Amino acid sequence: MGGWYQNSTFTEDIIHESHGFWSDLVNGNVDSNSINYNQTSQTNISKSYISASTTESQFEVPKANELPAKAKPQKYNSWYYLLGKSELIEVPEKAESS
Repeated sequence: MGGWYQNSTFTEDIIHESHGFWSDLVNGNVDSNSINYNQTSQTNISKSYISASTTESQFEVPKANELPAKAKPQKYNSWYYLLGKSELIEVPEKAESS
């Protein structure tokens, strides 16, 4: 923490504490504050487990769109350079040779 190396005891304590927070969340022991904690791998955690066959509806994944993607606007095919305060550096247009 704070940019300092930590010993293994401290690190293990932090990992154990973090796991406890996660475990409380997925087991429904704490208020999730609208965090979607549903998961598809830990079948023993019944409060948050959903089967793989219902993930699209449970996670509200939209159906695939059959329409082709729109082309990227030309203005995004260029490089832009900024000064320190996010000021755009204007590069003069090249004069076309006659």
